[in-house]
Amino acid sequence: MKDRIEIVRNQIKLLTEQYTEHYNECLDIVKLLRPYETELRKLEKQIKEEEYMREILFRAKNIATDDWVYGYYIKHETRQRCVIGNDNLADNEIIHLIARDGFADWNMPKQLEIVKIKVDTLGQFIGLTDENRQRIFEGDIVSLRGGEYYLGFWEYNDTITVKDIAQNLYEISHYEQIEVIGNIYDNESEGK
Repeated sequence: MKDRIEIVRNQIKLLTEQYTEHYNECLDIVKLLRPYETELRKLEKQIKEEEYMREILFRAKNIATDDWVYGYYIKHETRQRCVIGNDNLADNEIIHLIARDGFADWNMPKQLEIVKIKVDTLGQFIGLTDENRQRIFEGDIVSLRGGEYYLGFWEYNDTITVKDIAQNLYEISHYEQIEVIGNIYDNESEGK
C-alpha cells in the first residue's frame, strides 16, 4: 500500500510539473496572440460598420448653377400612370431631385431644400473615403496605389473610373492608398 501511495504521489508531482510547464507556454502564446486579437476585433467592427452603417448619399449637378449638390435622390413622377394599357411617362413628366437639409441658425427650424438635378451626373456614395477623407462616388476617377496580397506584398499603380458600387467596392477596398483625382463629368476627356 505504501508503494502505491508513493507511485501516486510521484505521478501527481510529474503531472503538476508538466501542467506548470504547459501552463507557462500557454500564457506566452496568449501574450503573443493578444495584439492580433485586438486587431481582429477592430477589423471586424470596421467591417460591421461598413456593412450596416454605410451612409446613403447621392450627388449630382444642379440644373440652375451647375454646382455639385449632395443629399437624397428623388425621382418624382408628375402624374399618376394608368395601370391599364401601356401608359409610359414622357421625359418631361419625370423630375429628378436631390433633397438636403437647408441652413438654420441655432435652435431655429431647418428647412428641407429640394434641388433639380442633371440626372446624367447622378452618382451614389460607395461607402469608402480616400486617403484625404474625401467621399468616393460613382463617376469618380480614382488613383489606386499599393495593396496586400494574401501570400505577400505587391505594388500596383492604377487609375479607374468608379462605375457602380457592386462592381468597384470590393476592388477599391483592397488598396493601401486611394485618392479621388477627378470625375467623369468635370474631367470628360479622362473619364470617357
